[in-house]
Amino acid sequence: MYGSIIYNVKGYPSRVPFHPDRVYPEFSNNPHLEVSDRPNLVYDSVRRLFLENYPPKDDEALTCWNPLRTLVPEGGVVTIKPNMVRHWNEKEDSDIFSVITHWSIVRVVIDYALLAVGPTGEVYVGDAPHWDCDFSKLETILNIGEFRKFYDSCAPGQVHFVDFRPEWFEASGVVNTKKGLKLQGDPNGYYLVDLGKDSMFNDSSLDAKLFYGSGYDNKDTIHAHSEGRHQYLIAGTPIVCDLFINIPKLKTHHLLGLTVAMTNLVGINGNKNYLPHFRLGFKEEGGDQYPKKTPSLMLRYYVLRYLLPLLAKSYLLMKLWGILLGFVHKSGGKNPYAGGAWHGNDTVWRMTLDLNRCLLFTDKKGNLNPMTSRKYINIVDGVISGEGEGPMCVSEKYTNLLIHTHNPLVADAIAAQLMGYDLRHMKLLVEGVKKHRFDLLPDIDDLSSIPIRILNAQDPEVKTKNTLLIKELESLSFKKPEGWKNEK
Repeated sequence: MYGSIIYNVKGYPSRVPFHPDRVYPEFSNNPHLEVSDRPNLVYDSVRRLFLENYPPKDDEALTCWNPLRTLVPEGGVVTIKPNMVRHWNEKEDSDIFSVITHWSIVRVVIDYALLAVGPTGEVYVGDAPHWDCDFSKLETILNIGEFRKFYDSCAPGQVHFVDFRPEWFEASGVVNTKKGLKLQGDPNGYYLVDLGKDSMFNDSSLDAKLFYGSGYDNKDTIHAHSEGRHQYLIAGTPIVCDLFINIPKLKTHHLLGLTVAMTNLVGINGNKNYLPHFRLGFKEEGGDQYPKKTPSLMLRYYVLRYLLPLLAKSYLLMKLWGILLGFVHKSGGKNPYAGGAWHGNDTVWRMTLDLNRCLLFTDKKGNLNPMTSRKYINIVDGVISGEGEGPMCVSEKYTNLLIHTHNPLVADAIAAQLMGYDLRHMKLLVEGVKKHRFDLLPDIDDLSSIPIRILNAQDPEVKTKNTLLIKELESLSFKKPEGWKNEK
């Protein structure tokens, strides 16, 4: 089975650090086990997904069941990657947990990862949030201090919480390395991975001078993706692990249509200016920032390409620009195509596929290897999802579900179907299943016909199971980003 969905997971538990509400047999010999007197349906639902996908052997008692041991050896390393993109939701009065992963899910995954690696293994939980995310505020929202305290007492030295970024920026609207505040960074360093001719940017029709990353100065972006180079600076912790567990949020994305498993890997980067997000200009001139020329869009194009790089040289001017831009947005003047935010974006899907190949096919020495060196699973947080102008300006949508897959393409195909997209119009998926030296999903050319097991969180006895093809999953009719309402 390629994946599973468990429905009717109604709500997150409220008491940190989200202890289970019962003693499960596989943890019965754990002297540090704590049990909550409040229901924790999330813990039980993730466990159900593990039971479905890594069942006990026929003669194995649940007291000996260790589901992730089939994926990581005792003494191994597990890296867990939740979505921790920002410490606020740009959509005022909307739930922050429609933007970021809820840590009740992270808690379950840490527990089973520790069970798998044993007392000599290590578990890392980390992300490279958006450049302007204040990690201290994010830690407060997620109560990471309580998790650190709990695991320091029951698994001392084994669980590490990491901000993968080497620096962060306070200035609104600019990534300027001269003004960056230095951070400790990834304790396992960074790997410069060059996909070269195996990159999705290895296309003679693309003009590298138009590539635009995450800052107003795109020199780093151009350098990383020209003269045969297609380089990504990947955080070391995802590279040195034996098992990578992706815990993305189920939400829409204004550039790509959706951001789930595959785009969550933007958060394993040490320099996001190595990530082309769009090509400057208009479709008719080789760009994909805007679909057509209009006086308004031409003005925005010239401001972005020529004025803002000059303003970016001054911290004060950029602060003033950020204030002005915020006022314009609140006044209803936000550009619906900002940053290539439409279905004709022909750049971001390439970057996303490249990142997934970097993770799955880079060995622990930093060398690309067609033989997959790393095990990988997803647990998608769709208890509260995000719809609208994602990934950071979303309204909450109570979808009450979790998704498990062993493959990022399958996770995103399930998500696209649930959101109401036509999989045939999603370039990320269409191009992702094509044959490649680094195949993301060998032997599959039709994502819509993949079978998915359906579970019900309100059926604890597992009396009913159902299997549907992805194309048979009922749409939950997400509100799409403005630039994706007429995708084709």
